Amino acid sequence: DKAKADKAMADKAAADKALADKALEDKAAADKLASDKAASDKLASDKAMADKAKADKAMADKAAADKAASDKAKADKELADKAAADKVLADKVKADKLASDKAKADKALADKAMADKAKADKAAADKAAADKLALDKAKADKALSDKALADKAAADKAKAEHTISPTLGVNKYKEAISKADGYFKMKRYLEAKKSYEDALIAKANDSYAKDKLIEIEKILNSDAASINSVDAKIKELMAKYPLGVTEETISGSGVLIIQRVVVKEKTANVYQKKIFSWGGTTYLRDSNPITESIFEQETKP
Repeated sequence: DKAKADKAMADKAAADKALADKALEDKAAADKLASDKAASDKLASDKAMADKAKADKAMADKAAADKAASDKAKADKELADKAAADKVLADKVKADKLASDKAKADKALADKAMADKAKADKAAADKAAADKLALDKAKADKALSDKALADKAAADKAKAEHTISPTLGVNKYKEAISKADGYFKMKRYLEAKKSYEDALIAKANDSYAKDKLIEIEKILNSDAASINSVDAKIKELMAKYPLGVTEETISGSGVLIIQRVVVKEKTANVYQKKIFSWGGTTYLRDSNPITESIFEQETKP
């Protein structure tokens, strides 16, 4: 019975140990399950946190990208608006400049047209004045020529009508008149005067000789005044200008004058080339007409 009791106790101890071992195994399995579940839960929690962090970052990145896109769109719009405003301003400035340039060009054309018309009117007036001067001069020259012809005809008639009495020295009178007329034609007035006086001695009160003497006195008086005037003018020119040729340009109404003053040791002359706006050109030496070749030859440096 003791052996049976011992066996029963031993069997019970073995059963208890088996139960204890199983309980330990169950506890170990349960602990492992709990540990595995805790690890799994931690992994799940970590993943959830990571996913949330990733999602939060994605949202933050999207928000930043959206803001960047919005900012860029806003900046692009501002740039576009500024470019459009600048273009409008540039177009206005360009249009204003074109309008200003056109106004200036129109004014310049109008001014030129007015200047051209004024110039044409002046040229026409100058030509009319020059034509009138030329016509007046031609008329005056013809009048002088007609008077000279008339005077010569009257003188020739008076000379032809002379009747000389043999008692007054016909031969001496004719000789004196012939000599006097010869000297007069050669402009040797002092010698002509002496011969006309001889003719009056031969024939007292001879009207032809008297008229010629009066004419000679007028010429001599005129020549004396002219000589004095010319001498004074020459002295003035020699005091004002150096030896040689001095050229000056003088602008007048409808005429351009190229003046050359030629001063030599004892004389001086003024040469002028007058170029008229109507196209004519004249050459003068001391106000007397000369040819172009004389003008150029006598005014060489």
